[in-house]
Amino acid sequence: MFGGLTFLSLSPSSEAPTPLLALVALLGLPITLWVYKRKIIYMGYVPTDARKQVLTPDIIPTGLSCEEVVISGDRRIQLHGITVWRRSEPKHQQQPKTVLVYLQGNAGNPLMRLPVFERLLMGPPIPGPSEITPLDLTILAVAPRSYWKSTMRTPTEEGLLSDYRHILTYASKHFPTSSIILYGHSLGGAISVCLTAQLRAEDFPNIRGLILENPLASIPGMVKALYPQRWLPYHHLGVFAFDRWDAVSALQNNAASHTSLAMKLSSSMLLFISKNDELVPNVMGESLFEASQNMVTEQAAETPLRRKVVLRNSLHENAWKERAWLTEMRSPAYIDLVPAFKQVQGQHPSKIPGALLTTTNYDDTDGREGAPRRTSINAGAQKALLTDFQSFILAGEVTNPCFYG
Repeated sequence: MFGGLTFLSLSPSSEAPTPLLALVALLGLPITLWVYKRKIIYMGYVPTDARKQVLTPDIIPTGLSCEEVVISGDRRIQLHGITVWRRSEPKHQQQPKTVLVYLQGNAGNPLMRLPVFERLLMGPPIPGPSEITPLDLTILAVAPRSYWKSTMRTPTEEGLLSDYRHILTYASKHFPTSSIILYGHSLGGAISVCLTAQLRAEDFPNIRGLILENPLASIPGMVKALYPQRWLPYHHLGVFAFDRWDAVSALQNNAASHTSLAMKLSSSMLLFISKNDELVPNVMGESLFEASQNMVTEQAAETPLRRKVVLRNSLHENAWKERAWLTEMRSPAYIDLVPAFKQVQGQHPSKIPGALLTTTNYDDTDGREGAPRRTSINAGAQKALLTDFQSFILAGEVTNPCFYG
């Protein structure tokens, strides 16, 4: 007894559980999960100070500039976020070459991703055949409803899709001459796929790239992955989810569409999979890549930007710490090539010779962090690249780290 309360013993007992206790154990957790499932999916309250954190000079990494932005959404929703750029650039040059719109995972806030943005913008030099120039890049990371300082409104699938639609509209209008790349991590990956499947490519002509890092394929799929045993009641909870975030179905349903933004971006998708991801099964990213491949197959075209990168040493949250991640992103690679690729996207298949599908596996077999294995590239695919790429590509064989495999 303590203060009038009796604490249950945690010592093992040889007594069989009562029928009532067995029933509570069998049904109690599933019912609790069903009632609080949105609290489990959308964790804007984690960590405890996620909604109270303030952008102050002391948390901005050296060499970066950062300012807050506020974007108006539907029904008086106010979405708070940040723009980040290299301090050496004059206020992100008003119109940078590239803008990366970051869609976060299901917890935390944009400020907690500043180390990710610092590594991308200020990362260490990468060995290669040519000098690495600083990225002409601005990062836009905005919190959806119920996250950080954004309006405290119940988060739903419909609501978050609306929020990010306004965020993309803001990015397109404020950076009309910049190439925009979407970067979705975890839940943000599913959101980016579901959203682009709803949008028309012609309404967002300067959105030209899609990067997915350890993305969810669907909420029901996650539930089954966590509880694979069919006899467990938890295994069947996914069908009751209000918010499904079924990114695979979104792609499959768009396979015959020639107007959706998802169709356009399927040819330039960059997928990062952490081999040791402890939260999201690798098969989820694989299924999204396969579904998007089917969309590309409908067009009978493949492009040199589309690739899957397997990071063998990283977990769900730390792919960005791998040198291989940095190599793929800025060596110069995806971020630099997307703007030059704008004229190729949307061409008839006959205009894009040399189908190409690249899978890259990174490991540390030669003792270097994220050491890649070398590969060559289809000559016809090289010809599909614009003249803008020629500083990155040599005749007959790609020598840039972007095309290691």
